[in-house]
Amino acid sequence: MVVWLMFLFSFIGIVASDFFCPNLSNLSNRLGLNKNLTGVTFLGFGNGAPDVLSTFVAMRSGTGSLAIGELIGAASFIVTVVDKRSFTRDLGFFTLAILLIIIIIIITNGRILSWEANILMILYMIYVITVGLGTWYNHHRQSKIKFIQRVRTKFLDEPTISPQKLTYNFLDELIVELKDESSLPIIQVSFYTNRL
Repeated sequence: MVVWLMFLFSFIGIVASDFFCPNLSNLSNRLGLNKNLTGVTFLGFGNGAPDVLSTFVAMRSGTGSLAIGELIGAASFIVTVVDKRSFTRDLGFFTLAILLIIIIIIITNGRILSWEANILMILYMIYVITVGLGTWYNHHRQSKIKFIQRVRTKFLDEPTISPQKLTYNFLDELIVELKDESSLPIIQVSFYTNRL
């Protein structure tokens, strides 16, 4: 029996890692999704599929505590073995989800009703939106940094201006004003154009 269970769990893991996840990755590439959004949506589903299947088996066999322990253990491992920049965000949402599950279990004596499941789905959607907005913000910030580097290199050939002493003042999201060491404006440059 133990050997049979080991075979079944290995089979589920191989199917998920060798067939399911690569196809989900190809699908997200065709849709043009960002790697962070792909990770929390498609690949998160592919990675969690064996856990969900083993949870159904555990629930049918009457060992609900094993199912909950497996899900929380797998999720906590995935959340804690990540890049340190996204650790706080992921851990915050994970903690909130665990607290919601504990409250649901206490209130309903272990039964999860449809409205409670909907609350957890809404929390997941908020998490996906947060990841998407964070990715957009980081991309926007990197664009600004590249823009400033481009402006700096434009003034490297100017003998009268020292690029190390240039300061930047973003007048709004689209226009930056360059100032020299005397704090006099030198030029205003549009952020989204290639013209300097």
